[in-house]
Amino acid sequence: YSDDRNAMKLLLQEKQFALDILQLETSQKLFIESNEWIFNGKSEVINSAKDLYIKVSEICDFVYNKTPKYDNELINRNILSSPILIARKALINKLLNHGSDKNLNYSESKFPPDKAIYISLLRETGLHAIDKEQNFYRFFEPSKNSVFFDLWSDCNKFLSSALSKKKEISELYSKLSSPPYKLKKGFIDFFIPIYLIIKAEDYALFFRDNTFIPFLFTETLDLIHRKPEDFFIKAYNVEGLNINLLESYKELVGIAGNKSTQSTFLSIYSNFLRFIRDLDKYTLRTNKISPSAKELRDAILNSSDPETALFNSIPVALGYGNILNEKNEEKLLSFTMDIQKAIKELRGAYSELTYR
Repeated sequence: YSDDRNAMKLLLQEKQFALDILQLETSQKLFIESNEWIFNGKSEVINSAKDLYIKVSEICDFVYNKTPKYDNELINRNILSSPILIARKALINKLLNHGSDKNLNYSESKFPPDKAIYISLLRETGLHAIDKEQNFYRFFEPSKNSVFFDLWSDCNKFLSSALSKKKEISELYSKLSSPPYKLKKGFIDFFIPIYLIIKAEDYALFFRDNTFIPFLFTETLDLIHRKPEDFFIKAYNVEGLNINLLESYKELVGIAGNKSTQSTFLSIYSNFLRFIRDLDKYTLRTNKISPSAKELRDAILNSSDPETALFNSIPVALGYGNILNEKNEEKLLSFTMDIQKAIKELRGAYSELTYR
């Protein structure tokens, strides 16, 4: 008689009365000797509520054994306040634009919430510190003594799992939200963008339509925060890459220094993509250019990822299909000169149009 309000009211009262009795009997008889407590296949001695609280605490330490101890009430919560969400964007902006500055270029006299979070989350944990050899500030991975070492190692394992195929970034969010971590959402919303920024040169980022995203911006990380399932990352195995070919590419795009092989080839492709995207609409569409310039343009535009572009599409476009295993310096020099010539032609295509 679900339509009978009085009947429903009476039944709910009867149910509540039964639950009250059950709760009372349970609490009174919880610690009698005839009860047996078992955890993880082992009998436990529990004679009082105090013993139970102690054991539950031990169980939490056992189940969530990799949860780092991090004391900051601003972000160590499941729901972030509006001021802290604003602080999150401000901190990400500082990380992207002032990573080589002391204290991320924060004012010495002012203490906004994002600065307090930076101090506890990055400076005090050693993630951002001075490089004594180079004498400038940069990002570091956690040391073995760091509270974030296990957490960072598992994030690196997730990145390594993306060698064979692209992985949704949402999988990393799920991983950190589950045992043995079960981190609070507020902390995750800060930690994952920081990880992605520090490891930016070790993976390629893609949108759901397979579009390669060459550079991290605050807006990009904000979109990842809103809908991580729309973004994918791909790591690459750089063993066996033709180092001479990479050196030729480095000369073309002006990359110097002692970067890792992996970060080098990602940076090279990002620079090629930036060059193509900066071209005017006429140059991107015209057929009034040489076949090599047209093929180079189309190879970069149509390549789905850095590895395919640099070691397949671009060499094939310029007639150097077998150059991946080529050790002939003259052939590599000829390849470099052909790319330079094609780039120069693309840069001057619009000027040639106005001249004609």
